[in-house]
Amino acid sequence: MAHTKAETEQFCQKILKHRRIKGCIVVLCEGDPDYIEVHTPQQMRKLESLPDANFWRAAIPRSWRDKRPVFLPCGDKHAVLATYRNLKELHDSDKENSYLVPKYLFVLIDSDIQPAELAGVSSNYLNTNELHSLMYMDLCVNKEVICEEKIIITGWIHKESYFLEPDLQSLFDSNDYQLRFEDAELRLNNIYEKMADDLVNDEDIKMHFACICDRTQGYFGEQPANPSELAAQWKASFSGVRSDSAEKRKLIECMLSIRKAKPYWNTIAVAYIFSELPENELRDNLTLEIAQFYADQCQLTWDNNLPPYHIPQWIQILRNYFQADN
Repeated sequence: MAHTKAETEQFCQKILKHRRIKGCIVVLCEGDPDYIEVHTPQQMRKLESLPDANFWRAAIPRSWRDKRPVFLPCGDKHAVLATYRNLKELHDSDKENSYLVPKYLFVLIDSDIQPAELAGVSSNYLNTNELHSLMYMDLCVNKEVICEEKIIITGWIHKESYFLEPDLQSLFDSNDYQLRFEDAELRLNNIYEKMADDLVNDEDIKMHFACICDRTQGYFGEQPANPSELAAQWKASFSGVRSDSAEKRKLIECMLSIRKAKPYWNTIAVAYIFSELPENELRDNLTLEIAQFYADQCQLTWDNNLPPYHIPQWIQILRNYFQADN
């Protein structure tokens, strides 16, 4: 949704006057910016139940009891960055009428493969692709970069990629949901292979293949020259390693970092044996169970120093940043 300069300023003013953000980390995320039509504190309270914001909020473990992060959807990636710039400017111009703590203001945006300029947001990096390349080393997130820039860029291409985390297969198998993909019981490996098959027809992949090569560097013996070669190399490697191997997981992560997952997620048929809710509501409920999976992993990571996923690492970085100041 595109807004005029006046609408964007009105939008930001409502955030600044939202008492819920007082003393909290505020994370501007992608999603429908329905606040434009919000007028009352009661309506403002409902903002975090909006899609995107409710998933990220549900991924926060219950052990973070006080001053939990506030996630606010602001539109697409470019709108999120514009909102960040405007919020800081408006706060600085009228600090007495703002609940925002600028040092607690973060953004969470999709990596995509199309770069977005960071002018006015970062003084160290030109665009999101440049920053993304420094934010991840295998499974480890660069906490110094996030704390310095106040920007979290998804390691995989967008939020829905994290709905296809390979370790979620056990959750999909063990609960009362009935999930199907292409008229068969959902097996995540089938989705990854379908993603590879579809690489050759992806216009974004063709247009931004240099970025794809940067993200896939080191995964294959020879750097692929085009999407067809990339698909062939990925499929050959994927079929040649054990299903439980670290190499297979790396190949899955490679695919989830370059191929959009949302179309595949949306084509999964979702049913539930004890409910007649519409499929879209069942899908929303399932995403909250996925968020709970990540929330549980946060706690396991903090308690036992287990190998973390991206989302628990982001949350741990935010928690440590906040606790260091309180």
